[in-house]
Parts: sequence; structure tokens; C-alpha cells
Amino acid sequence: MASSNFSNDVLSEILSRADLKTMKKCRILSKECNDLTYESNFMQLYSQRTTTMVGYLLQSLQRNRFDSLFLSLDNPDSDRKLTPNFLDFLSEREPVRILATVDEGLVFCCTTQFGGDKFFICKPSTQQSEVVPSPDPRYFTEKVGMLVLGSNPLWFKIVRLSDSVHDQVEHAWLACSEDDSDDGFNDECYDHRQYHCEIFDSKSWKWSQSDDLILPYYEVFNNKPTVSACGGLHWLMYNMEQHNNNILSFYGDKDNWTTSSLPDYVGRNDRRSTNLATCKGSLALICVDNNINSVDLWVSRDCSHQNWIKKFRVNLGSINGEIGHAYVDSFYNADTLFITGPWTAIFYNFKTSFFLFAESMASPNLNNDLLFEILSRADLKTMKKCRILSRECKDLTYESSFMQLHSQRTTTMVGYLLQSLQSCRYDSLFLSIDNSDSDRKLTRNFLDFLSEREPVTVRILATVDEGLVFCCTRPFIADEFYVCKPSTQQSEVVPSPNPRYFTEKVGMLVLGSNPLWFKIVRISDSMHDSRSGCPEDGYEEGSEDGFDDGCYRRYHCEIFDSKSWEWSQSDDLILSTYNIFAHYPSVSACGGLHWLIYETEQHKNILSFYGDEENWTTSSLPDDLCRNDRRSTYLATCQGSLALLCTDNKINSVDIWVSRDCSNQIWAKKVTVNLESIIGEFGHVFVDSFYNADTLFIIGYQTAIFYNFKTGKFRSTKLPFNYEKPEASYFIQSDFELVQFKP
Repeated sequence: MASSNFSNDVLSEILSRADLKTMKKCRILSKECNDLTYESNFMQLYSQRTTTMVGYLLQSLQRNRFDSLFLSLDNPDSDRKLTPNFLDFLSEREPVRILATVDEGLVFCCTTQFGGDKFFICKPSTQQSEVVPSPDPRYFTEKVGMLVLGSNPLWFKIVRLSDSVHDQVEHAWLACSEDDSDDGFNDECYDHRQYHCEIFDSKSWKWSQSDDLILPYYEVFNNKPTVSACGGLHWLMYNMEQHNNNILSFYGDKDNWTTSSLPDYVGRNDRRSTNLATCKGSLALICVDNNINSVDLWVSRDCSHQNWIKKFRVNLGSINGEIGHAYVDSFYNADTLFITGPWTAIFYNFKTSFFLFAESMASPNLNNDLLFEILSRADLKTMKKCRILSRECKDLTYESSFMQLHSQRTTTMVGYLLQSLQSCRYDSLFLSIDNSDSDRKLTRNFLDFLSEREPVTVRILATVDEGLVFCCTRPFIADEFYVCKPSTQQSEVVPSPNPRYFTEKVGMLVLGSNPLWFKIVRISDSMHDSRSGCPEDGYEEGSEDGFDDGCYRRYHCEIFDSKSWEWSQSDDLILSTYNIFAHYPSVSACGGLHWLIYETEQHKNILSFYGDEENWTTSSLPDDLCRNDRRSTYLATCQGSLALLCTDNKINSVDIWVSRDCSNQIWAKKVTVNLESIIGEFGHVFVDSFYNADTLFIIGYQTAIFYNFKTGKFRSTKLPFNYEKPEASYFIQSDFELVQFKP
């Protein structure tokens, strides 16, 4: 009764309920324990019983942007089968590049900010992270590896190798400099190559420079990540002169390096591509024979890597017939290979010949190029509708490269409508950096098509991103109102609102596109007609001005609806006497219009109007966004969400905050942008708005600046003399399709 089969069942029941650290420690008890814990059935059961996260962290590079997702086969939680944006908790703005990982679930990665890298060590399953000091920025990274040496307490090391060819090679060049040959070099200069070696130790939490690593000149690194096995880090090297493979190893306990040559029967075969992997904790080789559609799996029997045994030969004919060319990446468990193909991941059990495709591998993360090509050719309305499909679609359409290409391929007009006021005369121009038509880069007198009479001026009152403009002219003192689409030079006269009221703020909101449906909101201060004081009993005869400290101010509210083509008077808006509107246009986001209002010098609120129900809401900003006398705060939009630009005038920076919900109660700091280079170039500037996800539109003295804060680059345009400081700027993104304003 004490047979091995019976004991294996009991052992499986015990180990499948142990925590991960205990289960891994039990692998060294015996070969049976080790083999058991790598079986397919055990790994699936263990993941379900302990909710362990097991799978692959995949990384892609598209248009110089890194993206990552987590792919799992055994996790019971369906939401974790394929998890895009897996490392977004580290940075909401910057793409995260994975540099090294360990099986224990730790990831060493970096983000690029303003030309400099910021490094992290993190545990994605718990979303914990810690900043790691930067290694020497003068060196060009060749390889990075990570090794865990202890778990209680946690102890790990990170190894970085940098090729000295990018700075100086001292081991042979100095001797060659005194050579009598014409160029000062001889053949011995090419005998070796020198690599700088830096080691980060978590115990001291700092990098240390170790002795340089000297390798034969003709040996090059395999382009695959580091493999951790037998207490060391291992890289596969290929000798271009001798046409064989070697293994370079680093052992963290003594910080020493070794090199071992693979036996000829493993390393020498021109038909085969060879990659390092691990199999049941041992170092393994995956040797793919491209001629016969097979893969040989070799496993090292000792830590010196001199004794290798051929474990299996796996036929890939069925896999290649299913998906075309396949790449064998690694062992998932003792009898399953992880294989990748075009937009596909496959788990192939070579014992049963059963394979499973990973679900939804054609997601936007692995197919961004295709999505980029499709959306950049879609018309503007279709492209905007696609933003609600997924976060990936939304983020893609706000990228700098996408906006420029979409504008060129669809002849979309995208840019800023600027307005100036000089000598009681309004002037407007259109400014663009992405339009392919050079005549539309800077277009003067942009709204003159509205009136042929001179010197009539057109004043912009409100715009929407879709390219519609609400404006007025003053031909004979009385205002005449229009709604127009400048890209098609269409216009329609709008009935005048109540002429007795003095306009305080105007906003415009599009609620539907087919048919076109929009609303215009006009807020007028009642103090210019009658001051009603408090709604009930706030008025006191005894006070000097007729108001006590609890009084309110009443604003008339008129709403123009394009469906009825008329203005309607809604209930008056009641605000505190101490509420003052910021001197900037309304901002449209989350289906509403928003204005920033100041209650006191250190307290700010957001007043919002939602056109579907025609209701008003007021939300207070968190104290940490308001209570700073050094900062100037402005409303903006960022990728369709409401945003705040908080400019710190003393340290020349701007904090960018983004609202996480439509109630404007939850705010997240997106990034802090340093403006020193811009201020040093142009003097005092005003950060106006977001042009796209990574570009700010900034106004200087008679200058407009588009500043990409990811790359640190900017493009500036000189404005006409009467635009020393534009009165207002409006972002528009418009197509050239005719619209029907009236129903």
C-alpha cells in the first residue's frame, strides 16, 4: 500500500495546497517531488487552489513604444487570462520597458522621462514597486539579468553589461596605438571585446562597478533574455569565427563569471537555431531544426554545463501547418512548450500532442500596427467613435504620430483657432502643425467669410472640437449671431439671446452628429439688471451694500437648442457672492461643459452643465490641488477627460492632474513637466492646453509653441504683431463634410 503511486497522490494533495515558497523548497527533497511539481496537472491544480499567478509577461515594441501584457493558461480567474497594460500601475503616462524578471514574480524595468531613464523593481501581482538608483548613464546597455539569492529576507542582485565600444576599449587599443602600421592598429586589436559590468545588490541598495568582462571579439550575445538556473544567470553566446555556441554564466553568491563551451553534438549544426531555456529548474537548450520542422530538447546534467542529455525530439509539423512559422520560446512546464507565432501564442503539450491557442491574442496590444493603419484612414467621426471600444484604441488616437498621419491621410483640419483684440477689433487666425497643406499652417482672417462688409469684426464666443464655432458680429452696434463650420465655410444665423442681459460666460456642446444636435449655454450676471441678494432672506436693509456675509449672486441662464432653433430661459443659477469665474473659455468633457470658479484665493470649484438633462452641478477640488499660493490653475482636457494644469511659477514647472470620474471628485496626478528649457528659450510663457497625449500648447510673447514633454522637443511659430498675447485659443479637429445646422 505504500507504493509510489499512492504516495504520489498524497504528495500531490499536500503540495498543491502549500504556499508557493514552501512548494518550491520541497523540490529539493527528492527527484519525485521535483518532477511532480512541474507536471501540467499539478501546475493547473496548484494555481487554482492557491490563486497563484502563473504565466508569461509579454512585451512588444511598436513605434518606439513598449507595451506589456500578462498571459495565463492555468489561472482560474478569467480576467487574468490575458491582461493588457499589465505594468500601467508604475506610470500612467510613460511606457514601461521590461529589462529583467525572475520566476518569483519580480520585474526590473524602467520608464523614459525627459531623456533620462527611471528604474523600478516591482511585483505586479501586488502592484508594489520601489525606485532603483540609476546605473551609469554613460554606458550603453548590452544585457541585463536579475537573480534572487534569498527570500527571507528578500535578497536579489541585478547585473548590467555594457559594451565599451561605445565609449573606449582599453584592453587592446592602447597597445595598438603605438603600432607602426598606417592606421595605428593591427589584427590583435580585434582579439577581444571589453564589457563594463555593474552589479546592483538589494542589501546595500546601490550599484557597484566590478571588473570589466573580457570576451573574444567574435563572440556575440544571443538576442534573447537572460536565463536563471542552478543559482546563476546564463547567456548564450555565438562565435562567428568558429561557428559554435558557448554559455556565459554569472554566479551571484561570489560575483564570478564562467564560460563553458557546448559539446559539438549540441553546438555545431548550421541548420539549427539554438536558444537557452530552463526545464524543471535545470538549464536547457531548445535546438530547432528548420529543415525538418522539429525541435530537440537538451537538458544539462550538471552546473558546469559540460554534460548534456537529449530529452525529447518534438515534431512541429502540426503547429507550423496551423499557424505558419512558429517560434519555440520556452518550457511552460515539464511537458508543455510555449510557442509564439504571428499574433498568436500556443501552449503545446508534446506528450499528448494537444495544443491550446491563447485567447484574444489578436488584441490591440499585439496588433497595434494594424489598428494604427485602419484608424488613421478612417473618417473623423468613425475614428472618434472607435475611442470608446477600448482604452488601447483611445490612447492610440491621441498619440502625436497618429494625429499627424490621420490629418494627412484624411485631410482633417486640426489645430488652434486663435483670437486677438486690438483697438476694439477682433481678429482670428488658424494655426496647425499637422496639416499637410502648407497653406493651412497659419491662416489669417480665418472667419472673414462670415461678412463681406468692412470693417466688421467677428468675435468667437464658443467652439467645439468637432469644428463648429459660435460667434457674433457688430455691424450696427447690435450683435448678429452665427454658428459656422470654418472648414467648409458654412454658416447659419442664430436668433439673438436676451439683449438686456450682460454675458458672463458662453459654452457650446454637441450632443449628436447624425443628425447634428448641439446646445449653446449663455450665463449672464444679474447684477447688471437687478440684484436679488439671497434667495430668501439674505437681504438686509441695515447693511451698507444690501448684502450680508451669507448672500448669493444670481445668474440668468439661457439655452439654445438646435432642434427647436430657439433660446429658452431656464432657472437662474445661484452661486455664492464670492464665486468668480476664471477668465478662460468653457471646457467640454465627459458630456458636459465645465468652468473653473474661484470661491476664495485658495479654494476653487468646478461648475458643470450637462446638456442631456440640462442640470448644473458644482464640485470642489481637493485641497492639495488648491492650497498653493504659488500655483496658477486652469481647466483643460486630456484624452477626453477633464484635466487641470497647475503651473508653479517659482520652480518653472506644471503639474498635470486628470479626473478619474465624471463627478470630478477623484483626481490623479499624471505628470510634472519641467518648463525651464521653454522659459529659457522664450521667456515667460502660458501653458494653454493639451494638443495631444504628450504635447502641450504653450503661448509666449508673439509665439505659439508645441512642446512634446516626452521627448523634450518643441516646435514654435511666430505670430503676427497683433497677437502679442492672444485673448483666447480654441482647439478644433474638423473634417470637410458639409453639415445641416437646422433640423
